[in-house]
Amino acid sequence: MKRLAIFLYDSFEDTEAVGTIDVIRRGAKMFPNHILGIDVISIQNKDVVTGSWNNKLVVDKHLSDINFEDYDGLILPGGPAVVELLKSNPLEHEFKKAYDNNKLIAAICAAPQLLGKWGMLDNIKVVNYPGTDKFLNESILQNKSGSIRDGNIITGSSIGGTIDFALNIVEYFVGESKINELKKILFI
Repeated sequence: MKRLAIFLYDSFEDTEAVGTIDVIRRGAKMFPNHILGIDVISIQNKDVVTGSWNNKLVVDKHLSDINFEDYDGLILPGGPAVVELLKSNPLEHEFKKAYDNNKLIAAICAAPQLLGKWGMLDNIKVVNYPGTDKFLNESILQNKSGSIRDGNIITGSSIGGTIDFALNIVEYFVGESKINELKKILFI
């Protein structure tokens, strides 16, 4: 069973975080032999993080309390928080290590810039929010989709692509044949 982590910093994009968490938790409930769940991690080691639209989320864990080896997938939402994380990011080393070990790495909206800065997106198909293409010069931009997967990298375009992004993450672990069961529930 796989465990995932989503990393939040104040001013994260609310819908991208909450929508992704929701879909993954639904997937974990439907496919408990594949996905154990998702932990919401505060990068700032706070109990509550505030999104860009002032929604507050209670986190499951603090960054200082986790062991990255416990996770099979690492996820970053976008939003204004990315600007701060581009300046200095305590996740870089661990994300690079996870990438080198072929673990799932996912980023949506402006967050693919972080992966690009860390050298993970060279010659990788990527979608991102228009205008947030810093450090994506070596990527293969595919901005006609809500979300795309290339190997162990999943990227998403914006809040409008959140459901596709989250479904791509679940599909990565459960497979194409099973993801349709979850889609049926979400898109009745």
